[in-house]
Amino acid sequence: MAMVDFEKTLSKERQALLEHPLHKSLRDTQSLRVFMEYHVWAVYDFMCLAKRLQGAFTSMVFPWRPPQDPHAARLINEIILGEETDIRPDGTPGSHFELYLEAMKEVGANSDPILHFLQALDSGRCWQGCLQNSKGPAAAVNYTHQTLRSIKMENLAFIAGAFTLGRETLIPDLFLQFVNSLEESQPGKFENLIYYFKRHIELDGDEHGPLAMRMLEKTIEAGHGSAEDALEGAEAELFKRKTLWDAVLEAVQFQLSADSA
Repeated sequence: MAMVDFEKTLSKERQALLEHPLHKSLRDTQSLRVFMEYHVWAVYDFMCLAKRLQGAFTSMVFPWRPPQDPHAARLINEIILGEETDIRPDGTPGSHFELYLEAMKEVGANSDPILHFLQALDSGRCWQGCLQNSKGPAAAVNYTHQTLRSIKMENLAFIAGAFTLGRETLIPDLFLQFVNSLEESQPGKFENLIYYFKRHIELDGDEHGPLAMRMLEKTIEAGHGSAEDALEGAEAELFKRKTLWDAVLEAVQFQLSADSA
């Protein structure tokens, strides 16, 4: 399967996400809180995917040895630079995950479950148990469990396909839907969240998306799995995201019904 066939093959699944009714449902503070309490888990496990790819293509052991594919190493390092150490609005460095936590605080969303999960990881417990005991939303915890399991179990082409075609090349168009909805319904509010969304639209659209596509090509060329594996990873990722979006929409609608009762 040629690389150029991927996005055409996935167009139906991608369009279903871009047209998902969740985007237009985030029109008030309470719905945003619900969304962010689910979505933060996807923000976290994105970094797990990225760091798995960095570990595969760069030398992260002691004593250091040069990477086998310097081109692929540079591609993933450039992506990590922006994702793990981007610039906040005040000019200080921070990961996109940290930016998201700051946006959650601005909106009043509850970040305790994801922070509890990270604290449990720091104590040396297995990630499966940490997730199970995090008290995060069930659909979001299941989403992250599937991501971390695929990182442990699947080949590199599958992981790179999920990362590139299910995340990096999708995110700019996906987040643009949220920005348009928020700027229409809540003009001038939630500056940290808008900044987070716009940084992804800018970086992933102009830089990270193309870098990730070249990295995916390198992954397949180097024999780390097939194009079919990459497509399978992308399809699994898009289906997983659709399932998460469905759960968030249901939770938002339930909250709105409870508020109006």
